[in-house]
Amino acid sequence: MHASILSFFAATALCAGLVGYSAGRLVEDAPNRLSSQAVVDSALLTSSDSFSEVDQARSNLEALCLRYISHAQRRMLNEPKDGLIPVLNSTETTAIVPESVAMLEDAAAGFRGTGTEPFAVRSLLQGLKRAHLHARWLEVYQDYANRQPLEPLVCELAGEALRMAELTGRQSELIGTLVHLSRTPGPLQGRSQLSELLRHQPQAETL
Repeated sequence: MHASILSFFAATALCAGLVGYSAGRLVEDAPNRLSSQAVVDSALLTSSDSFSEVDQARSNLEALCLRYISHAQRRMLNEPKDGLIPVLNSTETTAIVPESVAMLEDAAAGFRGTGTEPFAVRSLLQGLKRAHLHARWLEVYQDYANRQPLEPLVCELAGEALRMAELTGRQSELIGTLVHLSRTPGPLQGRSQLSELLRHQPQAETL
């Protein structure tokens, strides 16, 4: 059911993009090809106001992702908190997964590898925390950290990840991931904060 909702939103966004693109082509009677000597203004290719197909696709994808997340969050607000089962250990595989969390799982999977994945992952982690699905929260975080180590979201939620690891008894596993992350070359936003967190973890000194 969630996949069908995502497909509906995708079709809607695609249609909107096609309509916008067609309207842009009708604004002026421009030639449909360039000569080999023609020079294209680079500003037209990078401007967010241009009729670039890439810009439109990116904007439509982001709008689709945010609409899907908003739909899941509205459903979450209607779910009774009393129905959520708090789980404090790794046996939470038997816990009931709320409908909203299942939708956010679909969103994170559907937008994986796109520029909108951080939005979906953040919302999924929020939903998992609310549902007390701590082990699943940690799995999602570690998977994302291993695939996208330079994303700001990873260091931003490192402290929260340590708390989840304590609740599930998986500190060693997570600390290994964070130490590896701290040694990742490149512009890692939040590296100093991450190093400070690890400084208070004795296990990190042996890795």
